[in-house]
Amino acid sequence: MKIRISMAMYFLTLLVSAAAQTDWGGKVENITQYATMEDETFTQADKLSFWGKYAFSGNSLLYTEAGYLFRYENEEAIHAPELKAFYLNVKESGFMGTDYTLGRFRMKDSSRLLLNSIADGFSISYPSGQFSFSFSAGYTGLVFIDSSEIVMTPSDDYEKQDDQGFLAPPRIVQVLNLKFSGLTPGLTLLFSLAGQEDLRTEEFIEDYVPGTGKFHTQYALAGLEGLIRPDLFFSFSGVFQTGQYIVPETSDNYLVLAGLGKAVVEYYPAARYSPKASIELLYASGDSWENRGDWVGYSISDPGQLNRFSSISNATKGFVYTLQTGNVLYGDLGFSIKPLKNLQAAIHGTTFFRAVNGPVSDSSITEESGDSLYLGEEIDLIVNWRPFSDLGLSFTTGVFLPNSDIFEDDDMRFRAGTYLSFSF
Repeated sequence: MKIRISMAMYFLTLLVSAAAQTDWGGKVENITQYATMEDETFTQADKLSFWGKYAFSGNSLLYTEAGYLFRYENEEAIHAPELKAFYLNVKESGFMGTDYTLGRFRMKDSSRLLLNSIADGFSISYPSGQFSFSFSAGYTGLVFIDSSEIVMTPSDDYEKQDDQGFLAPPRIVQVLNLKFSGLTPGLTLLFSLAGQEDLRTEEFIEDYVPGTGKFHTQYALAGLEGLIRPDLFFSFSGVFQTGQYIVPETSDNYLVLAGLGKAVVEYYPAARYSPKASIELLYASGDSWENRGDWVGYSISDPGQLNRFSSISNATKGFVYTLQTGNVLYGDLGFSIKPLKNLQAAIHGTTFFRAVNGPVSDSSITEESGDSLYLGEEIDLIVNWRPFSDLGLSFTTGVFLPNSDIFEDDDMRFRAGTYLSFSF
């Protein structure tokens, strides 16, 4: 009898121990938007996702996150599975304390200006108080197309538009991040090296996106961030990009030399309602119409050099008027307050320019549109409310006032949207 009781207590202890090492949860999200643009009126996205983690020991962890997405836009319904994470993480104890990650996870550079997307691969990182190092490499060709955030060429989006497939185009991506803090009080130095290799075949390009090329890119980023004083934060980043754009049909090989600069200043005065004021400036180099006849690269006149900046991930700015980071110059002024502990309201004004008189990611702007660099002004209002830790609601509305000198349709554009999330 005693043996049976002991065995039962042993197995009960194992079950309790296993339960203590396992954790799981989920999230329900809804995004609803309405806009007064020709290519978009009403869109809705609903997502159900689950996550789980199991700690084998104090130093190893298995994590997974998967879900299902329903999206309705342009009078079409899209159903897509998602597998955002599935990786094993092992932490070494002792002096080095190195982290190892293997599987599917999110890769990003130190500033998130270059890369912020999921891939299948590995990562090695060494965090410490004053110095941190990480290196990641991964493959994107097994990621579901609706989960991929990499849009560099027309083929990166062709499956979504033509229902030709469900996996993202194959690329190898790598990123090396270095961070130094504590060398000077309040300042942190950031360095990143990143790159991607386009693995699409010539047959693929000729069949689905003829006239375009394979695109390989490399990046070097340096940044500085910190506190000028306790209520004033700043961040500066500069990126130098090289690349090769190779067109199989003509065997033309174009060299890419481009750059990006970004500056952010945020002011947090010690006042009621926790106000915050911010200024953000960004410049990303571009090509003239003479060098590049359109945004995607079907028409390139100069066989020598291209200068448009292209990040690996699809980085955009604007809620109503969204532009990819390339041949763009913008300034953003923002102000926010928190009238309640769980309520924040913010307003932003963004002025858009082209860096040079050439194509941007807005296909309505052609060479015949005019030579003005000024694109327009956008004003956005955002309200975030989190009544409980697991329930969040956000409302965003904005207007864009286009420059009538280059937009044939210069009517004011409007968009409003809500975002609801519930975690369990």
